[in-house]
Amino acid sequence: KPLYIMGLKDNAGLVKEYALVDAVEYQNVIVATTVEELLSKYANKNDLEIDNETTESIKGVVADLKSAVIKGDTVYFFKVDGKIYKVKASVSDDLPYLENGKSFEGQVGKDNYLKTFKVQ
Repeated sequence: KPLYIMGLKDNAGLVKEYALVDAVEYQNVIVATTVEELLSKYANKNDLEIDNETTESIKGVVADLKSAVIKGDTVYFFKVDGKIYKVKASVSDDLPYLENGKSFEGQVGKDNYLKTFKVQ
C-alpha cells in the first residue's frame, strides 16, 4: 500500500523525527527517531519481516506470563531470566495455551519481540 515518509523538523530546521503516513488512511501515522526504528515499527504493526533485521535464538522457561490487547492484536508478555519478551498471538497457535513454567524456543529481534515461537 502507498506510504509517505517525511522528516519532522524543529524550529531550527533540523530533522528530529521521521513519520510514515498511510497515503489512503492518512490518520494512520507512525513516528520514530530513526528511519530504521520507523521501519521496524511499521513491520511489527503489519506482521512483516524486514530482511536486514538481526535476530538471535532464545530458549527458556516462561515466567510471569501476562497478555494485553494492543491496537487490536493480543500480545503476550513474559520474563526469562528477568528480561521481558513480547510475542504477538498471530506468531503461533500455541500461545493461547501458554502457561508459566513451560519451556520454549524462538527467534527474538532487538525490540524484544519474538519473530518465531515454539513450545517445547
